[in-house]
Amino acid sequence: MGMNPFPLIIPCHRVIRSDMSLGGYSYGVDLKRKILEREGVKINRTNKVDISSLYRFTEAEV
Repeated sequence: MGMNPFPLIIPCHRVIRSDMSLGGYSYGVDLKRKILEREGVKINRTNKVDISSLYRFTEAEV
């Protein structure tokens, strides 16, 4: 994948791998981690996302 020219408009930092690891980010994984943590996502020391900290849609919202 290429570099996202609009990182604040197209939030590609929210893309994580299926194993819950952060994966890559054009601006560096450290920045990706900081942005996600600022958004309330919990990330452990091995850069894996705590799935319980992710937003889940309710039936009414779908």
